[in-house]
Amino acid sequence: MEEREKSYNVYVTKDYSIFKRLTGNRDIPESRIGKIVESIQTIGWVRNPIIVNEKMEVIDGQGRLTALQRLKLPVEYIIAEGAGNKECIYMNMNMVNWKLPDFIKSYAEQGNENYQRLLSLMERYANGNLDIISTAVYRVSKSKHREIKQGILQLTEDQYRAAVPRLEYIKPLLDNLDSKKLPGSIVTLMQTLIYYYDYPEVDKERLAYSVEKYIYNATPWVLNTDCEREVENAYNYGLSLEKKIFIAHLVKEERMRRQLELNKASSERAQERTQKGVQGFIK
Repeated sequence: MEEREKSYNVYVTKDYSIFKRLTGNRDIPESRIGKIVESIQTIGWVRNPIIVNEKMEVIDGQGRLTALQRLKLPVEYIIAEGAGNKECIYMNMNMVNWKLPDFIKSYAEQGNENYQRLLSLMERYANGNLDIISTAVYRVSKSKHREIKQGILQLTEDQYRAAVPRLEYIKPLLDNLDSKKLPGSIVTLMQTLIYYYDYPEVDKERLAYSVEKYIYNATPWVLNTDCEREVENAYNYGLSLEKKIFIAHLVKEERMRRQLELNKASSERAQERTQKGVQGFIK
């Protein structure tokens, strides 16, 4: 049988009111719309139809639509029936135009409570820096960066409440420290402090005081492990030998335990798959 390709009709209109914003789609920065307008005015409009679904919700091309509307130019569009948030997100999954906050806002707007909680943390703490916030979230939920884009982030209400004190703890330091004078990344420093927050052996008040007072004199760091060592040195400065705490070693031990747990879980899954394969073969 001859294979046929599905084709779409391209429609044209100047009735901009027929188009609707898809709930969960990202906001388009004004700077991007301005660039599209400037490009059209400079070289003309290169035909590139926007994509909508049968409800006339824009799946792809919101920025182009806005630019054409401002210039009072006709809009070409294709109707892809059944398309929605999933298609909108996956179309942009590997494009630089969609950044991690765009995915978070999209899932939050669609009603996903896990992402609504994460968005709340972004709006309240660390100037929205996801590397810092994700560290606090990871400490209480083990959720990782890569889960965010996939829409499978898990952040319960209890985990949200547990993350807040960690972010509250670093907030004064993030506000008071001069990142330009630090011998390393302030993000790495905040991540280290969030890790150290969890160890009962560590005096949190002394930790914050020591970092604010001594960290500018630390040896420059790039890696997390280097930063952990420098924060430990600041904490122990002036303490007698018996009162010093090897905090960086606590982190190392924790990571080793975590890796052993992951290895064990991986081994158990492999064994389970092998047993299922043998049982299937016997049947």
